[in-house]
Amino acid sequence: MADKLAPEKRHIFLHNGQKVFEWDQTLDEVNIYINLPPKVNSKQFYCKIQSKHIELGIKGNPPFLNHDLTSPVKTDSSFWTLEDDIMHITLNKRDKGQTWASPILGQGQLDAYSTDLEQKRLMLQRFQEEIGYAIAANYWGQGICTKAVKVAVSQVFKDIPDLVRLQAFVSVENQASQRVLEKVGFLREGILRKFSYVKGRVKDVALFSLLSGDTHSLQTQVLIFHKLNLVETVPIQGPLWVESDQIDLCHRSFYLPTAARRAAVLIWHIWQNRNNQVWNNSKVSARQVGIKANQTWEEWSLVQGLIEEQPGTVSQHDNNTVQQHTAITPATQWLPPRPGILKCNVDASFYEAAGYTGWGWCLRDHRGRFILAGTNLTQGRLNTFEGEAMTLKEAIEEAMSKGFSHVIFESDSKNVVDAISFRQVGSSEFSIIISHIKSLLLLAPNFEVKFTKRQTNNVAYERLIP
Repeated sequence: MADKLAPEKRHIFLHNGQKVFEWDQTLDEVNIYINLPPKVNSKQFYCKIQSKHIELGIKGNPPFLNHDLTSPVKTDSSFWTLEDDIMHITLNKRDKGQTWASPILGQGQLDAYSTDLEQKRLMLQRFQEEIGYAIAANYWGQGICTKAVKVAVSQVFKDIPDLVRLQAFVSVENQASQRVLEKVGFLREGILRKFSYVKGRVKDVALFSLLSGDTHSLQTQVLIFHKLNLVETVPIQGPLWVESDQIDLCHRSFYLPTAARRAAVLIWHIWQNRNNQVWNNSKVSARQVGIKANQTWEEWSLVQGLIEEQPGTVSQHDNNTVQQHTAITPATQWLPPRPGILKCNVDASFYEAAGYTGWGWCLRDHRGRFILAGTNLTQGRLNTFEGEAMTLKEAIEEAMSKGFSHVIFESDSKNVVDAISFRQVGSSEFSIIISHIKSLLLLAPNFEVKFTKRQTNNVAYERLIP
């Protein structure tokens, strides 16, 4: 389990040298904690929260507090509870992110230094969040936590646009939890000595972090030996999104020597094999990975015209294997867009046995140069139309978020492309996704969706590799 840190130290509100209550605040709310007098029935306490005023006390007695608040609050989401002889009042700030010097207007205010520290802490809180998780012992070792954290991490950076840093604190003794974070892509920053108090013991904890930029990186460690049957891999960390500067070897390999191109193909197949192991619990041997990479390289080279073979030509791959090829004519090619326009090819994949639906897309310019790509995986088996539509929707959203103005989106699902042009609106999940896509296209008049044959779409993705 990833441990949760204790809350920030509370401030003490004093009046005539006497403690009235304690309080703290987050970006969204102010919390007030009042110690209740003993031997008073809980039903006798009351608290009235207004937009700019608070009153509380014991019924039939003068109010304990009857003051204006420092700033307005949202009354519909502010509330109070009684917990172990403590009245806990939660005031939801109307102006999110505002730093309060005191809950009570003009009284008990923090000094200038403390206010500055509080403001810095809240500003840091705006860009930093903490993740924690736990799972019953019966389900340990099944990869459930890893999958759940992956989904949570990919979503949290979407839900909190300002989030820069996600961190976790794990006991140094909890190696399993540390492996979960490392698989998701968290970086271990170090050890905080005697930092956490758990079950009567003061323990060391390991600090892990994941930055928003880390979700756009693909940290791959690969050991490539000369013979394909000696290929071994170290687990790949990180990657939901791949940007151009992190895949430089792949998108520039068209201009590289043959050895570098083949290495790029091999790396891609190793990465694919790792993903199959993580998500589908299936993988092939290192030799099979090498054979598949070799086949992909030859097919791509023939399509691109880098090698030419006539019918009956014999290619000798090693001392024991001789294969015969027939000429392949690149009848289907990926056509680049006009200068100033980007082209994005999208496609979905379905893992029925594992119950997952995946999708991916890649964006290139008029010279075929790689610009941006993304993949995603969702639990649940969507039908073919829904999966293809989700792929297109996500690609459009990401292109808009990056500020691209002229983009052609190509999908090999004619049903999806045709549905976008239809005026009729349905109530199915597929229709809802299509309606969302239509709304996005209204906001981006220079975006265009076109149908392309599956062979062309496949060639488009193959161009990304070598």
